[in-house]
Amino acid sequence: MMASPTELSNNVTRAASPIDFNDANDSLASAVRLIKSNDSLASADVELNYMEQAVAKVYPCIASVNFYTGDADKVAAFLQERTAAIVTASPWLAGSIHSIDGKLNLRIPAKVDPEPNFTDITMLELMPTMDNDRMHKLLEPVLVKSGVGAGGPLYRVVLVRTQPAKFAVVVSLHHGCADGSTFYQLHGMLDKRASVATLASERDEAFSQAGVQQLLGERRVAWQTGLSVISKTVATMAIPFLTSDVSTYTYMVDEAWVAQQKALHKQGGATEAAPYVSTNDILTSSLANAIGANWCLMNVDLRNHMVGLTKQLGGNYFGRMLHSREEFATPGKIRERLQQLGSQGTDGTTPSPLETWLSLDLVQVTNWSSLAVGKTLELQSCEQILHVPLMKPPKLPGGYNVIVIFQATASRLGVRLLTTRPEFADALSRVEGLTPFQVPT
Repeated sequence: MMASPTELSNNVTRAASPIDFNDANDSLASAVRLIKSNDSLASADVELNYMEQAVAKVYPCIASVNFYTGDADKVAAFLQERTAAIVTASPWLAGSIHSIDGKLNLRIPAKVDPEPNFTDITMLELMPTMDNDRMHKLLEPVLVKSGVGAGGPLYRVVLVRTQPAKFAVVVSLHHGCADGSTFYQLHGMLDKRASVATLASERDEAFSQAGVQQLLGERRVAWQTGLSVISKTVATMAIPFLTSDVSTYTYMVDEAWVAQQKALHKQGGATEAAPYVSTNDILTSSLANAIGANWCLMNVDLRNHMVGLTKQLGGNYFGRMLHSREEFATPGKIRERLQQLGSQGTDGTTPSPLETWLSLDLVQVTNWSSLAVGKTLELQSCEQILHVPLMKPPKLPGGYNVIVIFQATASRLGVRLLTTRPEFADALSRVEGLTPFQVPT
């Protein structure tokens, strides 16, 4: 008899209440007990939400690499045991994505086998100084597979032994069943100081296109999946000459400059609608202005913005807030619009079909650092020296650019630009608050 998603979640929640893994010996026993507790469960299918129906087909996996100095042998057993406990607490991570009657579903296995979710390999050529494209090509074989029915687990942790007393931890997650918030919840559970908790597999029906439009603006959300955008994206995939090679550039953020910008806003730009500005407000405004963008899409985690959506929900629950050039002109203007979520102030004009096709200069900004649980991923008897996103260079439609803000070290943010326009990289190199990317020594 097939268990309902609710029954499955209830059983898992009882079996997988948060576990403290400070004692590595207890962790394996706990993981084994949890695995056995799932033996009696039947597999279940959970229909993916409206956004995931599209994301699962085309988006690459979410992945990051953490570089360490220390003895890999001292963390190998812990990482394997912790990964097993994470997967057992959230069995959907051992599942797969399938199409049923034309709808994509998350299939949760009847019995959890966490072995495929962890891999221990040696890769001497992997170095933190590598550029993103080379690093991704090297590590792609060990990442989770993207797409529908691709096989393999949806979540994987890989310990990569590199040089003596050096190693890396690669974490990847299928984007079709999880967003950046879910990724970093799972990423944070690998920390030696953390506990393991269940992330629910059910999709909350409150998350709908109508609900997202109400929060982020009906016209502006509709434009993102409208005919002009979809047709241009499809044409880009089908007709090679409509796009150029995407290059990746990485920078470090000067934290003193960010603090200065916050102080300047407080002294001269603070308003009732924007009494403060965040680091994300400052970087989004500065970077979008630097490359001369006409439009900016800002990724927004909608958990805690829509009734019922919380951090305990695994899945994709994000939206993209569209800003015109006037609306991202200053950090304060971005803050004002974020304060207006759900009001008429979040809607407005959109690029015309002609602009979308011929003269669009758009940058999409996503802030991974705001999603991270802690500034570093601490493991036993070692030191993290660098954390970087691992990104598959996509085919970008003309006029599209992507910027990712991430927590590179405990004290420094990083910025990664994906673009077909080398002049945009030159423009960012002239931003006062950015410095050339350097691996800490």
